[in-house]
Amino acid sequence: MKSKSSAEETIRFNMRLPWLWAVVLPVLIIWTSTISSAQICAPTPSGLVSWWRGESNANDTISTNHGTLQNGATFAAGKSGLAFNLDGIDDYVQVGNKPELVMSNAMTIEAWIYPTGSGNGPEGNGTIVCKEGEYVIERVPDGTIRWAIAAGPVWTFTATPLVAPLNAWTHVALVYSNGVTKIYGNGSLVQSTSGSSVLTDIYPTLNDFQIGGRQAASVNFKGLIDEVSVYQSALTDGDIAGIYSAGSAGKCLPIPPLTCTATPSGLVSWWRGESSANDTFNTNHGTLQNGATFVAGKVGQAFGLDGVDDYVQIGNRPELVMSNALTVEAWIYRTGSGSGSGGEGAIVNKEGEYEIGVISDGTVRWSIKDPSSPMAWTVTPLVAPLNTWTHVAMVYGGGMVRIYGNGSLIQSYSGPGSIGDELPGLDDFQIGGRQAISENFKGSIDEVSVYRSALTDGEIAAIYSAGSFGKCTGLTAPVVLVNPTNQTVFEGSPAVFSVSAGGTSPLSYQWRKDSIPVSNATNATLSFAGVSTNDAGGYDVVITNTVGSVTSIVATLSVTPNPTSCVGPPSDLVGWWRGNNNSDDNIGGLNGTLAGGATFVAGKVGQAFSLDGVDDYVQIGDRPALVMSNVFTFEAWIYPTGSGSGSDGSGIIVNREGEYEIGWTPDGTIRFALATPGLPWVWTVTSLVAPLNTWTHLALVYNSGVVKIYGNGSLVQTYGGPSIIGDVLSGQNDFRIGGRQAGNEYFKGLIDEVSVYRSALTAGDIASVYYAGSFGKCMVPVAPFITEQPANKTVTVGANATFTAGVAGSSPLSFQWLYNSNAIVDATNSSLTLNNVQVSQAGAYSVVATNSLGSATSSNAILTVNFPTAVIRVLGSNVPSGATFSVPVQLVANGNENALGFTLNYTTSRLSYEDITLGSGAAGGSLLVNTSQTNLGRLGVAIALPSGSTFAAGTQELVRVSFKSAVLASQVSTTLNFGDLPVGRELSDAPGNPLPVNFANASIIIAAAQYEGDVSPRPNGSKTVTITDWVLVGRYAALLDAPTNSSEFQRADCAPRSSLGNGALTVSDWVQAGRYAASLDPLTVAGGPTSGSGLVLSSLRSSGGGGPANLTGRQVMASSSSLLQGDTTTVSVYLVSQ
Repeated sequence: MKSKSSAEETIRFNMRLPWLWAVVLPVLIIWTSTISSAQICAPTPSGLVSWWRGESNANDTISTNHGTLQNGATFAAGKSGLAFNLDGIDDYVQVGNKPELVMSNAMTIEAWIYPTGSGNGPEGNGTIVCKEGEYVIERVPDGTIRWAIAAGPVWTFTATPLVAPLNAWTHVALVYSNGVTKIYGNGSLVQSTSGSSVLTDIYPTLNDFQIGGRQAASVNFKGLIDEVSVYQSALTDGDIAGIYSAGSAGKCLPIPPLTCTATPSGLVSWWRGESSANDTFNTNHGTLQNGATFVAGKVGQAFGLDGVDDYVQIGNRPELVMSNALTVEAWIYRTGSGSGSGGEGAIVNKEGEYEIGVISDGTVRWSIKDPSSPMAWTVTPLVAPLNTWTHVAMVYGGGMVRIYGNGSLIQSYSGPGSIGDELPGLDDFQIGGRQAISENFKGSIDEVSVYRSALTDGEIAAIYSAGSFGKCTGLTAPVVLVNPTNQTVFEGSPAVFSVSAGGTSPLSYQWRKDSIPVSNATNATLSFAGVSTNDAGGYDVVITNTVGSVTSIVATLSVTPNPTSCVGPPSDLVGWWRGNNNSDDNIGGLNGTLAGGATFVAGKVGQAFSLDGVDDYVQIGDRPALVMSNVFTFEAWIYPTGSGSGSDGSGIIVNREGEYEIGWTPDGTIRFALATPGLPWVWTVTSLVAPLNTWTHLALVYNSGVVKIYGNGSLVQTYGGPSIIGDVLSGQNDFRIGGRQAGNEYFKGLIDEVSVYRSALTAGDIASVYYAGSFGKCMVPVAPFITEQPANKTVTVGANATFTAGVAGSSPLSFQWLYNSNAIVDATNSSLTLNNVQVSQAGAYSVVATNSLGSATSSNAILTVNFPTAVIRVLGSNVPSGATFSVPVQLVANGNENALGFTLNYTTSRLSYEDITLGSGAAGGSLLVNTSQTNLGRLGVAIALPSGSTFAAGTQELVRVSFKSAVLASQVSTTLNFGDLPVGRELSDAPGNPLPVNFANASIIIAAAQYEGDVSPRPNGSKTVTITDWVLVGRYAALLDAPTNSSEFQRADCAPRSSLGNGALTVSDWVQAGRYAASLDPLTVAGGPTSGSGLVLSSLRSSGGGGPANLTGRQVMASSSSLLQGDTTTVSVYLVSQ
């Protein structure tokens, strides 16, 4: 731009007004002052992918890779306008994992930085920009700039000569091109380094792009970062210098075009609301309902809706049925709450398939039908305010749903793998309303567009940026959206070709056969009521409008003559019950039995099952071969003669209880149910009708969530179903014909040729069986094939193991089970049971099934035999107080154990450790004992047998540990348990591999102590010695009383104290008891003799009660007295003592 005082230039541009005009506007541009070169912005170099300016938001100016501030990051005055202000603790700008920021062999990163301190990395480093695992630029505390680019299994930082000082603006740029990395500082090249020519990713699961931080580590930048820009090209020296020289003027912003934006590809329908509800691109025209009008819109006019009952009705149009890719986008202008019970309003709804709407506060929500689960709303962060135009878009593709608001990606969600149909009978497309309930939008809706593709971020942004110019309309030549498809039909059956086309209306059609126009074939469909062999050929259609024409691809009509004999059965037939005088399975040995009086009568093909609708059915039972997962087909002929026994008159045709079923209702309607894992199963009513007293061929084909119903050889309807078949009644899984296990729903009439396949039959297969009529399917011998592989088993030694396999094929079938590819003697049944399994029987088991046509071998089922978990246990016991005793520690071994360790924990107030010795089961082993923590009640033990040796299988005594029990006044229980300190619990085999082991604790019961001299109250004492005990022992010594049992004698015989008695009760015992009572001696646990020894009682004892006194110098004397017969007197006995 040059400096001017005034100027006038003419600008030409396209504007989208109600029509497309070329507009020429004169523009007067006036400068009132000269612009200095320092104030001129630098031209934006090419290849710019994203540009985060930090102007009060973290948006990407170039693309939609918008960021969000994290943990308190703010904005402050920057180099050019505002900048990101980061605290160096946890602030950063989160951009996320964006595909546009993945680089290959060329890129540039440039930004202005203003560090104010060290970062919070381990070295004080702080990240400027990082795409985790791919590329990063950092600043370390001394100001040095360093970088890393992933070019192998690891990345390594490279330090540069560039220093970015504190409190100063520095422009930093990294340019990478084909293995050469250049670093620029303040516009000048400071380093050039050679490396790998292709960038890689060393953290495949961590790929976020962050400004001022890293995803994999805490390395946050402290200071300001401004004008962060990423290019998918290598900028030149001049480009870098130009950006630096522009200084605060920065790079020039791109100027949006003042014109409509190109219409993205994949457009199916576009309702512009320009005084009509017509589809601008296709023929899916709508009609205004209940007073809907047209008002001023975002682009021209829009639909005006009252939020009560207004909507635009499009109807059920095949082109609007989507599968695995979809975009819906529109402008909305809310003026109030909708008519939903909570104020909800629908923007666009394809009932039961996909929808987008708002709730009362303007929050946008969406729902897409997952074939395997019920439809549910997902609420988004996007809010469409009142009285404001908001552009909304829902993009579905690759199993992901993306919601956009005003051109920006708001949020991404996981979606279904394909779009199903929740409400098969309700499939209308409506704008501003719903078919199923009242959810009418209040306000204006404009430019509603539906695409059969997932639009990109850029395409959504371009539509939003075009604003009131909208998408370019112009006259559009016809385009084929859906081509006609090949048809193969039997002679006499109907056939239909159809085409879906877009382009400027009106469109005209002309069908051709082999390039020759077909008379009166001028619609979008070409129908045949009943084809003949003359109708076979190639058909296409020429579509024309005022702009041009287009021709569809050629679709071939093949006409098959009706069979004059039986037809070969389709492949993967698992079970086939023909009903020809028996209920046998003619293909897989899944033979049934008639129940309730069922019989055989003339059928469609030979004979059929005849059922009375009261209690008749054919019982097949719970057969593994009939368990289906994600693909199967059922087909049969039925001849209903009246209502069934169900409460509504319904009757079951075929049922595998809790998994799949197909039935008939009194009006002839066919219905089915497939179990969705984790949900109740419900009937789905079809449009197929099987009338009374008429043979109808019906088929159900299920393939990974898609259900197709066929009647008399033709496809009737397609439904969304579960992605996999579950089991809602796991205890009831019988397969029955004409009835069901869980309820009374018996079919009345005839059922013939019941067939189940483990594949999805084609339309041609179904038609072939139908048109064979009474000829039916040929009885072709079938070689064996495996329908269910034997499953792996894991058992413990001594348990039983049973292997089973599902096998189909013509009878008779013989079986031979193999172990590690070798035949097992006498293992010739359809299942194999191994009893009392041992480790030596672990390995691969398979079965070979054979008939006259060949054999089939199952896959290997692996039998894993595990030892039972070993046990290390300590045994408890009952012990007396104050006693020394020992307890064994045992190993219940499997025979492969070599070494072990543990800590035995005990309570020191109850037990004290005495000793430990090796047990008999560990003879020859090494014992290491850690007694460093016995004061805490922890005894560490380690035992190892010699190298290569193992403990014998069974119970082995490892060690015997001796303890002394405490003297306690009452009985207590104390625990011996295992711990890990100082020796951890572990069990090892001879090679040193850890083995699983359980540890079993034990209880030691310590009996209450009985004390010497404690005899009162009789007979058990009181666990202490008092004056009453002293008196009672005296009575024993004086022979005034006597102990009643040995325990009482033992406690009374308390002297001499050193030997806990001497077998005689004397004055010495009385004296000793007194000393205990007076606390002159500590209480002593009872012991010693339990009965008298026959010793002569001593007449004199020492004061200590210890035994007979030395009589030298001592005399016991009695006084003399004379008495007359009958007199009473007193005799004094006295001691002449020392």
